[in-house]
Amino acid sequence: MNYTNQRNPILPLQYHVPDSEAHVMPDGMLYVYGSFDNRDDVRIEYCRDGAGEAPVEARRSQLTRVLVNLITNAIQAIDSAAQPDGRVRISLASVQEGAGWQIDVEDNGPGVSEEDLSKLFKPNFTTKKTGTGLGLAICRSIIEQSQGTIAYSRSDLGGARFTIVLPAAYSRA
Repeated sequence: MNYTNQRNPILPLQYHVPDSEAHVMPDGMLYVYGSFDNRDDVRIEYCRDGAGEAPVEARRSQLTRVLVNLITNAIQAIDSAAQPDGRVRISLASVQEGAGWQIDVEDNGPGVSEEDLSKLFKPNFTTKKTGTGLGLAICRSIIEQSQGTIAYSRSDLGGARFTIVLPAAYSRA
């Protein structure tokens, strides 16, 4: 199922709090709201493979931070390339026979140069005029703390694709 929405898009991720508070948070759906829908020159697409919830073992605030960082980076990459028809695509799919969830955030910006690939997730590395170079390093740390992975590849949109894979969470009733 593929749908594009500029207002109040929903990624149906359900969060479980790890360790002693292993329960589904009652408000555990991630809503990516208006901070990204105020641009006429950038279209955000949401693609979902399958129906229903996508429970993951991750802290809601931390995963939200990762997604906001990746979407912000995508929009900034589009801006830096002066791309007149910007596209950001966020995809969610079940992987590993239902044992995990894959989230892709991709854009049609310039992507990452070959010479920068090895430095991409290192602290203090940035290609921006402003910025600390900590965003992707923090993203990697958060995802790895949740027993997941994050990786870069070239998007079929022409720019960057960041792929997150997180283990699925199951009810512990």
